[in-house]
Amino acid sequence: MAFYMKEKNWRTLLNYANAAYNEFKSEITGYMTLSKDDDSDWEMKNPIILKQEVGSGSCEIDKEDSANYFVDAFDRYGEDVRFVWWHTHANMGAFWSSTDTQNMEDQCSNGWAASLVINIKGEYKFRVNFNDPVKAYADTEIAILNQKSKKIPKRITDEVKSKCSKPTYNYNKSNNYQYGWNNGYYKNFKSNQMTLAGTGTPLLNQRNKAANNWYELYADLRDHIDAYTGGALAWKDLIFWIQETNKEIKLLGGGYFISDFNESDIQSALMDIGTGYCDGYNITDYDQFIVQGDINQKKEGKNELPY
Repeated sequence: MAFYMKEKNWRTLLNYANAAYNEFKSEITGYMTLSKDDDSDWEMKNPIILKQEVGSGSCEIDKEDSANYFVDAFDRYGEDVRFVWWHTHANMGAFWSSTDTQNMEDQCSNGWAASLVINIKGEYKFRVNFNDPVKAYADTEIAILNQKSKKIPKRITDEVKSKCSKPTYNYNKSNNYQYGWNNGYYKNFKSNQMTLAGTGTPLLNQRNKAANNWYELYADLRDHIDAYTGGALAWKDLIFWIQETNKEIKLLGGGYFISDFNESDIQSALMDIGTGYCDGYNITDYDQFIVQGDINQKKEGKNELPY
């Protein structure tokens, strides 16, 4: 079993990734089809995006758009068609977060499922998950046919702008701020009633993975600081979110938490380009604001990156 795609499809994915980063400083997600050829290898093609809400650490596809896509795809390509779930990691590295891993396991049906994560530099990881006869997975390579380099077409930028939107930050201290899983994606919520679909269990109780996952916390912090520096989030609201996030981590006993910092620290970080976790990407890095230690005793360990 081998996987490949033509250069034009690979270029479309990179164009989506770069357009989403240029316009929203965010990830973006979508699907591709898988078609089996005469040699029993699989060609990846027809990459698409759907209406979605995007952020630096999450993407949530509109449910109606998603349902319509699969209905149309089966009508167009037949019942034997398979799909690749793909998403980007913007300007960060290509890796599988705990959110990605859970989502891949959830979508694995009919024997196996394929998933792809790429960044704006073209780095990627590709995984095939199996659930029959036993649960297993394999990270493998994709053959890119006649790979070239081109600029982003205007139609791609226009499509991303029309289908993607950033979440609105509007905090109210009377509400209980929570975040957790939603349809396989890691996402922020502000609600007293939010529960995990089909369980009746509060999302707060489902967030044990995220509380201990540096990557999830880092992406969420970047999203909020970027909203602050971009003028979409007030300083007091950023601090409120940090306080509420640390309260939840304290309750869950997470291994990482957000340290105290002020506006001048953010300005210093803005001057410190392409270091730490963002080494080589020529962007601002905020990993200095996440520390490992015991938040219950406010004992900070080293500001050590988990890689």
